[in-house]
Amino acid sequence: MTEAPTKGLAKYTYFVRCMVSGCPSPRDVKYHSFPKDPKIRGDWIQSCANSESFNPDRSLVCGRHFVYTDYFGCYEGDDLKFPLGIRLKQGIIPHVSIPCQLEDLRLPDPQIEEFNRKRIVEEAIQEYDSVQERAKNGSDIKEAPKPKKRSKFELFISNLSTPNYDCSSEDKSKETSRNKESLLLKKTVKTLRTRVRLLETKVNGLTHTKVFYRKQLRRLQSLKGRREVIYEELGKSLTQSQIRYLIEPRSYQRDYSREEILRGLILRFINPYALRYVRSWSLVCLPSRHTLDVALQKFTFSQGILTDSIIRIRESFDTLKAVNKSLAIISIAEMNIQSCFKFSSKQRKNHESHKTLQIGVVRGLVSDFKEIVFQDFDCELDKKLLFSIIEELEKNTIQVVGINFNIRNHKLFKELNLSQENTIIVNPTDPNRHILIFPDVPNLLKMLRDHLLEEECFFPDASKDKFILLSKQVFKSMITSENEDVKSINKISLRHIRCKGEDRRSTRLASQLLSNTTANALALHLSDTSDPRAIGVSIINNWFDVMNSKCVFNPRCPYSSALGINEEIQLRALNDMEKLIYDLKLMNNSQLPLFQQGILISIMSTKILYQSIVKEDGYVPHIQTFRLNQDFIENIFNRVRVFAGVNTLNPTDAITLVKLIVSEQQHLEDIDILSNDEGIHCDDDEVTDENRINTEEEHNVNIEIVESSSEAAKRELLNTAPISEFDIRIAPGREEVIIN
Repeated sequence: MTEAPTKGLAKYTYFVRCMVSGCPSPRDVKYHSFPKDPKIRGDWIQSCANSESFNPDRSLVCGRHFVYTDYFGCYEGDDLKFPLGIRLKQGIIPHVSIPCQLEDLRLPDPQIEEFNRKRIVEEAIQEYDSVQERAKNGSDIKEAPKPKKRSKFELFISNLSTPNYDCSSEDKSKETSRNKESLLLKKTVKTLRTRVRLLETKVNGLTHTKVFYRKQLRRLQSLKGRREVIYEELGKSLTQSQIRYLIEPRSYQRDYSREEILRGLILRFINPYALRYVRSWSLVCLPSRHTLDVALQKFTFSQGILTDSIIRIRESFDTLKAVNKSLAIISIAEMNIQSCFKFSSKQRKNHESHKTLQIGVVRGLVSDFKEIVFQDFDCELDKKLLFSIIEELEKNTIQVVGINFNIRNHKLFKELNLSQENTIIVNPTDPNRHILIFPDVPNLLKMLRDHLLEEECFFPDASKDKFILLSKQVFKSMITSENEDVKSINKISLRHIRCKGEDRRSTRLASQLLSNTTANALALHLSDTSDPRAIGVSIINNWFDVMNSKCVFNPRCPYSSALGINEEIQLRALNDMEKLIYDLKLMNNSQLPLFQQGILISIMSTKILYQSIVKEDGYVPHIQTFRLNQDFIENIFNRVRVFAGVNTLNPTDAITLVKLIVSEQQHLEDIDILSNDEGIHCDDDEVTDENRINTEEEHNVNIEIVESSSEAAKRELLNTAPISEFDIRIAPGREEVIIN
């Protein structure tokens, strides 16, 4: 039991306890309550190091944990005054006999340190004097020095510096458990703080989203805002005119974009009635005929060499990534048109009657550029015109390495002194460079097919030194003798043999008839795998795959890879075809026919080109041989035939159509009315046969629009089907659209 004043030291009439961990709570000392300052109170609680929970407002700390200088009225250097002051100085923290004390919280008392030093010196002097005295007397008995009698001041100082009880004798296991609990609490606090930060970020995001939707709601509440939202959403797929048409269909439409004008021109040249039908039924917002005429008049176009197209090729070299982007091939061809006079009311000009339309195209051997560089009527291709085109291209840094033209042009062959042994002409701008001649391989394949079906062709048999006939009857008997349940050639029919009308110009039918599938069927039909006719058809198929390669690498069919990928087998296929054509005999032909000369010229030119730019110069690693053919220019002619019918295009429409094609290439690359002739990856020989060039095949799909159809269904019809890929014809008196 103890008593204490109520201020600073509370008066207690019950047993008190010191909150310092391990303190025995003596009764002969005074007790101090925890200070009110939160910071100092926290330091007191930390100094207590008590694992038990206690209330600082009602807890005490004994005076054993303070020194006399911690009280008011006691200063350094003053004599001790009894009794000690009852109030501690401000900011004092318990620092004596504290468990696990890491460092002293206050500076040591100089008076106590000085007293301790004097005591140590006096003890050392006394011990030295006793040793000297024993040495003089010769006594070996070591007597313990008598302790010096201490005064009351010395005893009080020793009690203050050396407390009666050491509070640091706490069990180490408890300290270790407290450290583990502290680390666990720190990790928990860190995790909770991270979760709080994430939740705060999520709340901020939801707040911003809420503000955004409030703005959108206020925007949609106004008519102007709703109109802006409609334009923003529909503008991703529709033009501004089409959006205005959907919002206000009865208003007069103006400011058509170039894309809309070009789509209207395409639909107009597909069929004028198609444009009228679409506009009358309000399927798509399209410009009128007058607007299309005005747009065409603004496009300048002249006959002969198109210098603007050549300049555009030169400017595109900066964007091309090919190594030798300036290497190019010239393709020149012609088509028949309607021979009639035509007066253009817009141009105020009378177009004379013409029979043929000549178009010249330049395309990259390595790069992907292709442009129309020449257009004229009834213009015979001769040496002068050809050299003028070459000089214009060379002047614009376009290196011409090959020319592709009709092999039936005997006059040009004589002027250039060309033959199956000589396929090279000198470049008119640089005598050190040469230009090769490349006949059109798909055309040569069709000519070979025609001779096999119409004449009697004899294939050489090297083993028996004789010739074996391959004619139309052999193919016909092979097709008719096939069992309907089990067929070895399900792709070949009598249509491939008759070849009437448009089928005669179909490259796909010719490639299917002279394919590996047909060769295997012939060997099965003739019951001889070594039959020269089956071997000859297989050689023709391999040659066509090499000369019309569209993909860089084909693991299933090595012949259809780019020339140079499988060099050994591809050159062997060319050599086998060259030997076969030399030995092939036709009835009633003493000289080599035109198609045989063309095949030999194409094989020789291809070998020379491969040897020069791949093997010797190393310009390119391989050659895609389809770029040496006239497939691109044939696609242009086929589109013309689809637009206006075979041989019915008048001169005025021909000029307008070429304007359309050139304008499309200049200003709009998204709408490709020319078919894409890039390479196709093939899996095997049969797929190769089906994926060959087919510029004449048509797919008829009849789509009938009844009068009860909704406006949305009609609009969806033309939006889902690209206009540039179909031929739309209107059946008179019926609501029917035929898409080819």
